[in-house]
Amino acid sequence: MNTIIYIVMILVGLITFLGAVLNWQGMYKSRRAKGIVSVFGLTGARIVYGIVGFLIMGAAILGLLGYYGG
Repeated sequence: MNTIIYIVMILVGLITFLGAVLNWQGMYKSRRAKGIVSVFGLTGARIVYGIVGFLIMGAAILGLLGYYGG
């Protein structure tokens, strides 16, 4: 069961990271994202989302390898 969760986390992190790197405008249209954009600006929000996506992927990979979680 944990494997499925980690795979979903990798996919979510990858989508978040790619959305930031490739500047997918749909990522920044939600109300929560608009708040982040208003605080950091579009470039800053892209950096924040890129870091968050990378961290999510990293945690999931560590979990798959048995270094993190159960």
